[in-house]
Amino acid sequence: MINRFFYFILLSMMFSCSTPPEEQSAQNTENSENFKADSFPDPPQDLEGPAETWIRKWDEGVNFFATGNEPFWSLDLTFGERFIFETAEGLVINTPPVEAIRAMDADVRLYKLKTDSAMMDITLSRNECMDSMNGQQRDFTVRIRYQTNPEQEFTEVSGCGNFIPNPGLHNIWALDSINSTGKSSFSRTPYMEVNITQKQLLVYDGCKEFSTGFYIDKDNKLVTRRVEIQAEECKDPGNAEMLRSHLSSSQLQYSFENNRLVLISRNGKSVWRAAD
Repeated sequence: MINRFFYFILLSMMFSCSTPPEEQSAQNTENSENFKADSFPDPPQDLEGPAETWIRKWDEGVNFFATGNEPFWSLDLTFGERFIFETAEGLVINTPPVEAIRAMDADVRLYKLKTDSAMMDITLSRNECMDSMNGQQRDFTVRIRYQTNPEQEFTEVSGCGNFIPNPGLHNIWALDSINSTGKSSFSRTPYMEVNITQKQLLVYDGCKEFSTGFYIDKDNKLVTRRVEIQAEECKDPGNAEMLRSHLSSSQLQYSFENNRLVLISRNGKSVWRAAD
């Protein structure tokens, strides 16, 4: 995708006023919790590794996915706020919907659960965590205490997990507008590549390129890292700075409307269309 990204930058330099590409067809997904996902363009076919698992989990209605090793276990959190915990020994615990108890001074979420056959405490901490089995970097550290027999002690396990991105994010996007300012106000059309596998935004803001890492949080939040970019002479530095500030403002709420990607932050709203 990176080579295609620079190809689109070249096009924006040559045809800054050209007509955007045709819209791609939208698709809807519906999971077992009767959750109807937002409409989004079909993701490209170059997704590999963890993204393949994320797409499958997304289609199954899973919002958060975690695993641990020695012993192996897996944990799904559905869009309906239900946990499904499984172990290699065949134990399966399905919980009713539950809301997290959030810590006041850190990004830590505690879920206290009880079923007819088990009690569980699940803690999600916003600390990067490396999967000991495959070496993949995950966004949250997960700790679980569970008990299936009141006469026995709680069993404790730990592992890594992350919220699953909407697969439709993975694309190259051309700016339609930002804060009601159309792309024609930019001397060159801005483009943005969202790579959910590498968890990276690669942006051409109409003036220069920059990149920032991100992770996905609950409720369709894309959390970016703040980037500092040196000023560069261009015809519309104000618009470029507005876009940079918007995309690096920590939290971006994303959605898909009319086959377009919509990003909302404390610095405004931008609308993007698939560029390929």
